[in-house]
Amino acid sequence: MPEITITQAFLAFLAALFGETLGVFGGGGFLIQPALLAIGVPPHLVVSHDASSTAGASATSYYVFNKHKKVKNGLLIWWLPGVIIGPFLGIALLSVLSPAILEKIIIIVSLMGAVLILFNKKDWGGTQSAMPRQWKLLSLVSGLAFGFWAGFSGMGAGTISLMILVFLFGQTIKEAIATKTLIHLITESITAIVFLLKGWLVWQLFLPMFVGCLLAGYLKAHIILHLPEKLLKTLFLISVFITAGIALVRN
Repeated sequence: MPEITITQAFLAFLAALFGETLGVFGGGGFLIQPALLAIGVPPHLVVSHDASSTAGASATSYYVFNKHKKVKNGLLIWWLPGVIIGPFLGIALLSVLSPAILEKIIIIVSLMGAVLILFNKKDWGGTQSAMPRQWKLLSLVSGLAFGFWAGFSGMGAGTISLMILVFLFGQTIKEAIATKTLIHLITESITAIVFLLKGWLVWQLFLPMFVGCLLAGYLKAHIILHLPEKLLKTLFLISVFITAGIALVRN
């Protein structure tokens, strides 16, 4: 395991705090993962610490949303099997990839995600539509796909779950953001335990990131409840391009 300096730990705390706060639609990993790469954290540890520490943000966000009665739990039971199994499959694939390949995946997915969000003109979650006819089967498949990606990378997992809940299940934007916090909390807790058992968590890095995520989740939930979505989306995109650019220059 590499030695984590005080400076790296502090910068990781800031990356987690600002990445999760600005990633109001999900996508905090688009900022956090390139930022960790830029300060010299090895790619496998980038993924393991981002996927694990963000459980803090999900926990505090869920607390705020649940307090304001924004969480819709009806779909959760049908997402659970895939959400539980998926991370193990994703982590198994992650284990066989080389750091060089994984680092390229992180950077490419960061930029692709930013471009897709930039050119997406749809007003997410304007009104609630009818549930799809095969919503239970769709929930099982969605949970498995989401869980797999959360275990393999975690980058953009928030964006993926948000779009699934809005476009496939007809939830409004705030309902989707609130509902996905509990889904993410379950997945991130599982991945944290697995990464811990595999020896892929460095406490000097994980603890400051977890604290940053705890604060970010609380702040992010209140931002979502009170500020215009277009402004938040713009700030998020700016952070994505800056940090992904830093990582590209470094490589």
